[in-house]
Amino acid sequence: MRVTPIALVALLALACATPVGVTRVDDQTAHRALTGNVLSEGELSTFSKTQLLRLGLWETYEDAPDAALDALRAGSGGALRKLAALRAGGEEVRRILRLHLEAD
Repeated sequence: MRVTPIALVALLALACATPVGVTRVDDQTAHRALTGNVLSEGELSTFSKTQLLRLGLWETYEDAPDAALDALRAGSGGALRKLAALRAGGEEVRRILRLHLEAD
């Protein structure tokens, strides 16, 4: 198989292209993205998502959030406090925190 010089140049150009893109945002947007949670942003924080993935509970959370919380209560120890914001809605989060703190 013979490679033409144009094909070789095109291949090298593609190999040098960066696969990562960067978008500039203002300080406030960056801060929200890094520190947001279900109460402030209406969705799970990056930390909570990472912990669910690490613990193998992401799919469980997507299908049945209560089952994911039960699994956390059963075997996570202090992780529940860190992931208390799994449930949407301020009142529900406060209820879960109150129950967990009473259990300690």
